[in-house]
Order: sequence, then C-alpha cells, then structure tokens
Amino acid sequence: LKTHDFAKAEEVINDHKKIFGEDYYLEISHHPEIPGHEELQKEIKPTDEEIAIIGLGEPLIYFHKILELIRAIKERYNLKVRIDTNGLVECLYPNQNVAKKLKEAGLDEIRISLNALNESEYQELCRSTYPYAFRSLCNFIMSCLKENLLVKVSFILSFNDYKVKTRKKQDYLSFASSLGIKKENV
Repeated sequence: LKTHDFAKAEEVINDHKKIFGEDYYLEISHHPEIPGHEELQKEIKPTDEEIAIIGLGEPLIYFHKILELIRAIKERYNLKVRIDTNGLVECLYPNQNVAKKLKEAGLDEIRISLNALNESEYQELCRSTYPYAFRSLCNFIMSCLKENLLVKVSFILSFNDYKVKTRKKQDYLSFASSLGIKKENV
C-alpha cells in the first residue's frame, strides 16, 4: 500500500485470506491524524526497561514481523521484550517451532491468556474457530517453557453461567502447575 502497488496489495490480502479465512483483518498502524504519533512510535527512553508487544488484537498474527521487531529491539536497545498473546499462534503457523523462534529472536517473557481449565469451558468463553484450540494453547505453553521463556498465564475469573463456573484459586494454580507454570506466574 505504501508504494501504491494495489495489485500486489490485493494479492497479499488474498493470500492471507486463504490462511486466516474470515479471521483475517488488515490494520494500518500509521495514524498521521494523531498529533505526534510518529514521534511517539520512535521514542524509547534510556530509562525504559521493557518493551511490551500488546495491543488491539493478537500480535502473533504477524509472527514473522514480530520476530523481526524483537531482533531489532534487542540489537538496538537491548531491552527486555514481552509479548501478551492469546497463545493460538501455532494454529496460525503450524509446524514452525514458534516458541523456539521466539526465544532465538530474543523474547524474554510471554504472557498467555489461558482463560479456562478445559476445552469445553475454553470454547464457551473464547469461541475459537480453530479445532483443538485449547490443546494447541496448552502445547504452546509447554513449548515456551521448554525453550526457557518466562511464561505467565491468566484465567477469566468471576464468570458464572450455566456452562462455566469460577473455580477456587487452587484449581487454577493446580491446572497451571500441571502445565509447568510456577505459582507466582499465574
């Protein structure tokens, strides 16, 4: 789009639609209508300790760009880099050793929204369109731990309806522990 090659842009969009289906969306992050936007994007202060890659959507949809970004941050600033994610990246990029590539790029910490204790509750809460999303999510958590990434998980609490009930704190801690997550990282 930047080069005004709209035919190429349409080709790339169609390729992404084949991969992501109806889950595909295009976000243009350049916002010249916001005063000082470009300066804020460029501003990293010497006192900064961490860059958190989070946002209005799932950052790991752009997995290969995120790898480039992590490498650039590490090379240029040597700051701690963290990603907050829904953890379904292996549904998007199967068989790509995602956790290993994140670690090799320099990722220090990953915070994953685990949300539930089992597949049926996860599906009820998150309504994933990916088959075996919860299993993939749990496998991704264990892969990240295997790569010695600092992994923190979160759950949805205070949720009560006829299909999903909030559990005792110990239930969440026990499940996280069964995946290899330390108590302090829940």
